[in-house]
Amino acid sequence: MASSRARSRTLWPLLILAALGVGGVAWATLNRGEGEGPGKTPTWTVRRGPLRITVTEGGSLQSLKSVTVVSEVESETKILSIVAEGTFVTPEDVEAHRVLVELDASSIEEKRRRQQITVSDAQSNVSQAQEALKIQENQNESDLRQADLLVKFARIDLQKYVGGTLATQAEAHTGESGSFDLKSLSKHADLEGEALQERRRRESEIDLAREEVARAKDKLRWTEELLAKGFVSADEQVADRLALKRQEVALDQATTSLDLFLAYEFAKDIEKFASDLREAKESYERAKSRADSALTKAKADLRGKEEKLELETAELQRYEKQIAACVIRAASPGLVVYASSEDRGNWQGDQSPIQQGATVRPRQAILVIPNPQSLGVRVNVHESVLSKVKVGLPAAVTVDALSERALTGKVVRVSTMPNAANRWQNPDLKVYATEVAIEDAPASLRPGMSAKVEILVGEVEDTLQVPVQAVTMASGIPRVWARDAGGDLPRSVKLGASSDRFVEVLDGLAEGDVVLLSPPREGPQTERRPEGEGTPPARDRPRGPRNGRPGTSGPGEGTPSAGTGTPSAGATAPSAEGAAGGAPPAGAAPRSAAGPKAGIEGSAPRPATEGAAGPRRP
Repeated sequence: MASSRARSRTLWPLLILAALGVGGVAWATLNRGEGEGPGKTPTWTVRRGPLRITVTEGGSLQSLKSVTVVSEVESETKILSIVAEGTFVTPEDVEAHRVLVELDASSIEEKRRRQQITVSDAQSNVSQAQEALKIQENQNESDLRQADLLVKFARIDLQKYVGGTLATQAEAHTGESGSFDLKSLSKHADLEGEALQERRRRESEIDLAREEVARAKDKLRWTEELLAKGFVSADEQVADRLALKRQEVALDQATTSLDLFLAYEFAKDIEKFASDLREAKESYERAKSRADSALTKAKADLRGKEEKLELETAELQRYEKQIAACVIRAASPGLVVYASSEDRGNWQGDQSPIQQGATVRPRQAILVIPNPQSLGVRVNVHESVLSKVKVGLPAAVTVDALSERALTGKVVRVSTMPNAANRWQNPDLKVYATEVAIEDAPASLRPGMSAKVEILVGEVEDTLQVPVQAVTMASGIPRVWARDAGGDLPRSVKLGASSDRFVEVLDGLAEGDVVLLSPPREGPQTERRPEGEGTPPARDRPRGPRNGRPGTSGPGEGTPSAGTGTPSAGATAPSAEGAAGGAPPAGAAPRSAAGPKAGIEGSAPRPATEGAAGPRRP
């Protein structure tokens, strides 16, 4: 790349010099009829008229509103079939969804088949998770019912033992340490149930035992009285005394049994029933927590499998969209242009042209379908005149295919950044893409046709003007060579606005003066300056022959150098029509001689070319 760039920089100056020489010869040949002096130098008669300040550039017709068809496939694929370039897509084709491009979808179809199996497995997992969730919900209901039933049974047992009132109090204070004495309930007035029945039974046994003791005492007393009278024997007295002793022991046992019941058995039983109730309630809470945990786990499992199913389904839909994207159908009417043809200026070595069998990358442009109703010209404007070109300026468009007809246009866009196309050929070239819309474009125009755009950036209604090649520079002072009876004399001038072909003269010339279109080979002895100016410095005065070569002057005088007075390659002679109206004909020199500051009073002209250092564009 570096060697190619070096060779390009070496060849360009040679090509420029050759073009300048050919242009000079052509210019002299075409202008001999305007006026010739003794030295056969072409001349120009200064005249007054309108001066159109234009920027002329060449380009090609393009649709300013086009549809770019890109590959929506996310991987590289090949073109199986493609519509022929230049095919016109009609509105009927758009309605019928005509196929423009078909891409290879075999690899994507294989991925879709595998993905369909994955989606089926995911759907099966979701169904299983849904059934597992239902089973878990039923199991939770059953476990909670069982746990709740145990709580009810434990509460009933407690109520059965001490009654509803005391059972409620015992349940309310179950688990509270030291705040409620269950033993005290044994003598509570509200005691009911089995505990009350047991207490009454034991109390009844005491009462019966007490009666038996009283009877045994009465019988022993009667036996002792009868024994004293001799009616009974001593054995009967011993038997009665033994019976009394037995009844006293029974009374003592019944009393002890009641005390044991009240002190231990009642407390034990009520604590047991209360503990059973508390345990049943805690078991219910544990069952409820287990049920909630199991249900949450089942729901989470179902949700995870549903999300996986959604992801797998989305992936399957993506493959289906990719397969559908392999068939590109007409979406808008217009002329089919291959993207490789449209962007050949940006074509890279690793990018193959669009054709059947070519490989396309994701998001790579395949087709460009210009809108035939929005034709325009896209040109590159040099940075030196970019400040003059504004959106909305009128322009004249000349198409090579319709050379006899000039079309009207308008600047619709000026790029803010320089065009990077062909940068490898000339890195120092800075041009800006500019779009000019054509108004009422004929139906015969086609994208890609060569065209020339002349943008009107300003206009002076009535002024003196001379061709740009008639102006030379001497020590930074613009001047022309005027012909009169005394011969050809240099004359300093003050310049104004300029176009690609003509420059405005503010002072130094008068209408009807004759100027040379190129400096003479033999310099004159005097120089005429505008009124009010002094004698020019010695270095600006005409000098005689130098180094023994007649007609050779110092720098900036006499013989023009490249980019001073010699017309650029491809320039044509200004016609009478151009002098009157200021409009340059086709093929005019692309640059103004007034320089970057053209239009400012007193500014120096710029050479007709961009200078000897290199061409304006490759």
